[in-house]
Parts: sequence; structure tokens; C-alpha cells
Amino acid sequence: MDDILNHAKLLNDGIDGNLKLGYVGSATQRLIPQLLLKFKDTNPNVLINLTELDNRRQIQALLNQEIDIGFVRMERVPKRLEIHPAMEETFSLVLPTR
Repeated sequence: MDDILNHAKLLNDGIDGNLKLGYVGSATQRLIPQLLLKFKDTNPNVLINLTELDNRRQIQALLNQEIDIGFVRMERVPKRLEIHPAMEETFSLVLPTR
């Protein structure tokens, strides 16, 4: 019932929907800003809620339907979830010179 009332309020305010995103902090450097700008261009009336969560908490929030999408740094997720690569990056070990 709360979801229905919240959705009705959003519609009354001219908002078509609410998208709840979870993310790890490093995703805010480049990935999320680029994706959000593109999304807002085609979906200007969707309210986006961002919540910073570690990988484990995002998986739990997805399973509990507390967030709609998660940006994690994982290769595998539980079978009830789908994973789609959003970007690839180089992982490097950096050491001081002697």
C-alpha cells in the first residue's frame, strides 16, 4: 500500500517513476555520472535515488528489492540476479622504484 501511495504522489508531482540505485564509491568517478546524464536525457521525469553500499550490502538490497539496480565490483552474483558488465578497467600493482 505504501508503494502505491508513494507512486501516486510521484505521478501527482509530474514524476513518472522512481529508480533506486546502489553503487560502490569508485563508480561515481566516471561511470555513474555518464550513465545518469544519458538516462535523464531520455527519462527526464524519473526520480533517481542513489545509495552508496558495499558489494555485499548491494546484493542483499537487490534480493530484498530495496534497490532496483546495483553497481558492484564482482564477477559472480546469486542465481536470482543477472549481471551485465558496465565497464572494463585495468587493475595494476604499483610499487616504488629502488
